Amino acid sequence: MKTYLAKEADLSGIASDKLCTMEIGTKFNHHGLMLNFRAAAAASTEAEIIAEIDSISLTLKVKNGPNIRLFKDIPTHVLFDVLNKYRETSRSGYTYAGCLYIPFTREELGMLVDPNALVIGMANIEHYILHVQCGTIATIVSCGVLPEIDKGPARPLGEHIRFERWERAHATGDTENVTELPFGEPNTALLGYHIHHTVGTLDSVEVRFDGELVHDPLDPAQNNLLLHRARRTPVANYMHVDFNRKGSALPIGVAKSFRQKFNWSVAPTSYDVYTEMVHNLGAKNY
Repeated sequence: MKTYLAKEADLSGIASDKLCTMEIGTKFNHHGLMLNFRAAAAASTEAEIIAEIDSISLTLKVKNGPNIRLFKDIPTHVLFDVLNKYRETSRSGYTYAGCLYIPFTREELGMLVDPNALVIGMANIEHYILHVQCGTIATIVSCGVLPEIDKGPARPLGEHIRFERWERAHATGDTENVTELPFGEPNTALLGYHIHHTVGTLDSVEVRFDGELVHDPLDPAQNNLLLHRARRTPVANYMHVDFNRKGSALPIGVAKSFRQKFNWSVAPTSYDVYTEMVHNLGAKNY
């Protein structure tokens, strides 16, 4: 399906420590969102965007329904690392200048019959809001907002991905048992999660689904080899636990238990886990 980049407007009110919000049009189906940051006379660099923009959130308000947070307070460096470099730099050495792209689809995901599933259908969406939390603004003067859309018939929300952040404090001991990551919600599946730690050394991760071992306690080198074979690019300071290496996902909506062991040789005092989960599995997108 042909897609278009259609500039919505510039984000208004960019200033130090300000939360900028913008309501985006809901007329078409949305495949992704490009944010075009600029300094006075040139595109902002990736380093400038990371330094000056703290986090980004995206909220959908369903008609006669709840708010859905597609992205919730996700730091810009994570958006670059996980949604762009982790998936794309194995195919190209592109240097990001000015533009931060936020994809809603996963082209490598083969578990869904419709190749355009996961496109955000807006037929039953009342509001679609971008939230940009500014840090200390030194160079950025503008941010253009460009949804990537198709002009096909309007679709309901249907199947979609939510990208969430889970902040964790490390308990004492080298082996940490984790049971708090989401599971058991009907019609959901987990594409994978990303453990981000700027300090500490993570030796291996073990995952059990209803007691069955689904991710052996692989060390980073073993895990990274599997990721390279799936055309992923490991990113420094992340352990990518990817259940989508073969175009599938882990059906945690039917799980009764979902347990991980994080084995640290040097444990951090805190770290973040970012989950990528498909919601509304089986919902019609037409």
